[in-house]
Amino acid sequence: GDGCQQMSLNLKKVVGLILFCTVIVLVVIYYFANSKASYLPDLNIVLSPHYDDAVLSLGGFISQNSDKTVVATFFTQNASTTSETQWDKWSGFSNSSESFAKRSLENNNALHVLGATGVSYSFVDSQYRVGDQSVAIRHGLVGSIEALIQKNKSYKLNIYGPAFFGDK
Repeated sequence: GDGCQQMSLNLKKVVGLILFCTVIVLVVIYYFANSKASYLPDLNIVLSPHYDDAVLSLGGFISQNSDKTVVATFFTQNASTTSETQWDKWSGFSNSSESFAKRSLENNNALHVLGATGVSYSFVDSQYRVGDQSVAIRHGLVGSIEALIQKNKSYKLNIYGPAFFGDK
């Protein structure tokens, strides 16, 4: 009954936390491996779950930092069909397609003002998903972050992100 559902929910949180910690360990290892290479140019990578997260939390830092900055935003994909969620209504959008179109434009404009470059990944946000895709998304997030690090190995990387980065 409810006890099994609660235990299942707690297990999902534990698995998510373990995967998140794994990502952090990889990032720290990579950072220290690169820290000896002071001749490499600095690159700030900001991990942003949603469009406005990086700008709202680190906009001041990004605008005042002279190093190149890439904002990697992960949950940027609309549902396969247009839907209407409570969040869309609360935010003043008529549906998910309008929400994604306007938020994408806002994000691009904000990053331009801050002098940052944006990279969008195609993960569907939890409110638009059909079925449980948590495990696939967690693996996809780890793979995307590893690929982003690998792609930018010619830089000394400074990676910033939220304290928790789950599948939501």
